[in-house]
This record gives sequence, structure tokens and C-alpha cells, in this order.
Amino acid sequence: MAIGAGQSVSWELAEDIEKVLSELGQKLSPFDRRLLNLIQFACLYLTDMAILLELSDMARAERKKRLFARLIALHVFECFDRFGEMLHQTFAARVRQLATHEQFGPVLKELRKLRKAHAPLLRNIRNSVIAHRDPDASVQLAMIRSIDPKRIHRMGVDVVKWLTSLITALKPFVQEARSRATGT
Repeated sequence: MAIGAGQSVSWELAEDIEKVLSELGQKLSPFDRRLLNLIQFACLYLTDMAILLELSDMARAERKKRLFARLIALHVFECFDRFGEMLHQTFAARVRQLATHEQFGPVLKELRKLRKAHAPLLRNIRNSVIAHRDPDASVQLAMIRSIDPKRIHRMGVDVVKWLTSLITALKPFVQEARSRATGT
């Protein structure tokens, strides 16, 4: 998967937002600061996931493929968890007031769909073999053997696509937040 350009763009946007936050600081409303943080957070997650997927593509040994699958599974699960928190209903409702529902509504719907389809498996992987290792090594081995690296890789690609759509839907608000803070 060729996602190097997306990595660069998302990293640059994260750094641009950092400049806006440092330049305008307290002039930004609390909502604008949360919104900019959300976009920046998505950019960082996208960059990390893109790198993990690239490294996973380079792995040749089965143990390395399964290790990358576990790392990707953890990253995807944490992404679902964090963005679920950050896109809390009241926050999402406020964003919908600013963005057209046509832009942001499908992004929220896709996150719910991805979480519903993948969270149980990812939680099991996370809890038994990556973030919280089961003390029973045979349970770990069974889970590691059961992991389908290609399936986990596809989940990672789905998250990259979702993060890209989230960033695309919210990116116009970087300039709008700057304008609201400066009155221009």
C-alpha cells in the first residue's frame, strides 16, 4: 500500500495545527481547541498507522508478520477507543452544526461500522498478546497462531481510509478556527 504521501501530508497538517495553537492559544475557543486537537490527533494516528502498514508489508518471516499484525491490531483498537471518546455525542453534534451532515455524518457512521465489525477480535488480541499479555503462555500462543495477518492488515488499511476521510471532513475548520480567533 503506497501511503507515504498521506503520511507526509498528515504530518505537515499536524505541525500546521501546532503553529495555530501556539500562535493563537487563548484566543481560540475551547471548542476550536478541541476540534484542532482532534484533527491533529487523527493526523498523528494516520502517520503511525501508515508506517506500521509499510513495515508490515516488508516483513517476510511469519513471526514478524504476526508481530506486526498484533501491533496493528492494538493500534486499530486504540484508535477506535480514543476516537469513540473524542467524538462523544455532544462533541459530534457540535461538529455537525459546523460541517454539513453530508461531510461528517458518513464519517461517524463508518467509525461505528468499523468498531462493530472489528472491536471484539481486536480486544481479544490486545488483551491476550500485546497490551495485556495473558500469563498463560499457551493462551498467547493459541491467539498468535489464530491471527490472520492479512485480515489485520486490511483493518489497518480501513482505518487509514477512515482517518483520511475524517481529516478531509474536518480540515476546512483549521482555517475557520484561525479566522474566528483573529476576527478575519
